[in-house]
This record gives sequence, C-alpha cells and structure tokens, in this order.
Amino acid sequence: MYSDVSPTSNYAQSINYVTQENIMSGVGNGKFAPKKNVQRAMITQILYNYSGRPTINYYRKFSDVKSNSWYANSVIWASSNNIVNGYNNKFSPNNNITLEQVITILYNFAQSKGLNVNVGYTQLQEYNVDIQKMSSYAKTPMEWAAANGIINTYEPGKIVPKKKINREGLSMIFQNYMRYLQNGE
Repeated sequence: MYSDVSPTSNYAQSINYVTQENIMSGVGNGKFAPKKNVQRAMITQILYNYSGRPTINYYRKFSDVKSNSWYANSVIWASSNNIVNGYNNKFSPNNNITLEQVITILYNFAQSKGLNVNVGYTQLQEYNVDIQKMSSYAKTPMEWAAANGIINTYEPGKIVPKKKINREGLSMIFQNYMRYLQNGE
C-alpha cells in the first residue's frame, strides 16, 4: 500500500484494486496522491493501456497535443475511436477533468467495445443530481453510469457532475467500471 493511503479509508480498497490490475499506478516515492486532481490525458492513457496499447496507424490532430508527448498516442487513439472529443481543435490534455467528462468518456469507451449502453430507467433522481446544471452531452452517460452502479459509491447521496475528479475518486469509479466491463464482455 502507499504511504499516503490509510488502509481504513473508504477508497483504500479501490486504490489497491486499480494498482493490482495495472489500471493506475503511484506517483513515485511510495505515494499515490489520492487528493491530486486528474487531467484529461490521464483518462485516455488508462483506457489506451487497458486496450493493449494498439498500434496507431491513423492521425487526428489537436493543436495542443504534441506528437512527442507521453499521452499523444492515447489521445489520437481515443479521438479516432470516438471516445473523446476536443474543443475548437484542442484537447486540453492538462485540464482537470470533471465527473461528467469522465463518465462520458467511459460511456463512449463502452460503446466502442460494442456493449449495450441503453438505459430504460434512470436513477439520477435518487442521487440528488442537479440535472439543470449538468451539460446536455452528459445526461445519457450519467444515467447509464447510475443505472450500472459505476457512480453509486463515488459520493453516496449526491453526485456533482461538474466536480473535478481526484485520483481517489477515479480509482473508485474505475473499480466499478471494470466490474461493468467484465460483466458486459
């Protein structure tokens, strides 16, 4: 375990899971940095690694993604597979990512894997989500995530779509998401 993760914390199990499954790793010096915010590039890298780091033989350029950056292949792969989108020809790889953005990317990834993402019933009302403040693009993915238990333990009783996601929150989401993927494949 990491020196900055208490074994009794509500996220210790999730951090242990994502570490053992090679989904996420520490930040060095025996630390995980659970409170550190997650950037957009990190999500593409996690999904790219999970997919076996496929060969990139296509190109879609964002003006702010340099070809020699550590995340270039993952962003190109994710954008070429309609998993992520940019804004005005930019990806903003270093911007902190919000809950609704993470969930939309995971929803798009599930679709790209051919999983059924249709939701007949939404549980968003049960989580006291302020739907009026949610981005329109995120409503269906957020409904899907709630219905499939992907965000049910992230913040019980309250989901804040525009909240920035930190590494502990992402580990909890990914533990639930991996369970979803394994059941769907």
